[in-house]
Amino acid sequence: MTDDRNALAGQVLDALREIELLIADLYRRFARFFPKDRELWENLSRDEEFHAAAAAELKELLTGTEAPKTVGRTNMAALGTYKKGLEYHVHRLERGEITRTKALFTARDIEKTLVERAFYDLVQSDHPGFMAGQARVSGETKSHLEKLEEYIASLGGEAGS
Repeated sequence: MTDDRNALAGQVLDALREIELLIADLYRRFARFFPKDRELWENLSRDEEFHAAAAAELKELLTGTEAPKTVGRTNMAALGTYKKGLEYHVHRLERGEITRTKALFTARDIEKTLVERAFYDLVQSDHPGFMAGQARVSGETKSHLEKLEEYIASLGGEAGS
C-alpha cells in the first residue's frame, strides 16, 4: 500500500511537472506572437518553469519519507486530459488560430482550471517542506489568475488589437 501511494504520488507530481513545462512553453510562444504583452508572458513563463522545478522537488521530498497521506487516484485521467488541452492550444497558436485576446483568455482559463481543480492538492503529506512547497505553488497560481484578470481588465477594448 505504501509503495503504491508513493508510486502514484510520483506519477501525479511528474504529470504536474510536465503540465507546468507545457504552460511555460505556451506562454513563451505567446510572448513571441504577441510582443505587446511580452513582459507579462515572459514573467508568467518563468514562474511556470519554477513551478515545474517545484513539482520535481515535491516528488524528491517524498522519496525516503513516509508515504503521502492521500493521493487522488481518479484524477490522473483529468491531468492527462488537461495536458492534451495544453498541447492543442500550442498547435492552434502555431496555426495562427489564437488572437491576442484569445491568448489572454486562454491563459486566464488555464490558471483558473489549475486553481479550481486544485491539482497540487491531489497529493497530501505531513512533510513540512512538502506542505510549504505545495502552498507556495498554489498561491502563485492564484496570483497568476488575479494578474491575468487585472491585465485583461486594464486593456479594455485594446485586448483585441
